[in-house]
Amino acid sequence: MVESVGECWDDAGNQRVGAMFWRRHGPAERDAAPRPFPHLAVMTRAGLACLDCPESDPPYRKWEWTGEPPNVTVHPSLDVDKDGPHHWHGHLTDGELR
Repeated sequence: MVESVGECWDDAGNQRVGAMFWRRHGPAERDAAPRPFPHLAVMTRAGLACLDCPESDPPYRKWEWTGEPPNVTVHPSLDVDKDGPHHWHGHLTDGELR
């Protein structure tokens, strides 16, 4: 766990893949039933994934996570930056990205 979004990058500007933190941000329009803040987020190779937010593409599913941060397991799998140049698809199991 890190304290803030800024700590998800090292001094050289590289992503700290697997860094997890509690995030505050505005609700998305597509989020008809926002979960309470703060939201749990994790840095992936494709960028940040907010685990308490809906997916960015339809059908806007939400992930379910269990465990105590940072040792969480997420369902379904994470699909980050689907149409972007850094697309990553994988799993977060017991706090490990795979």
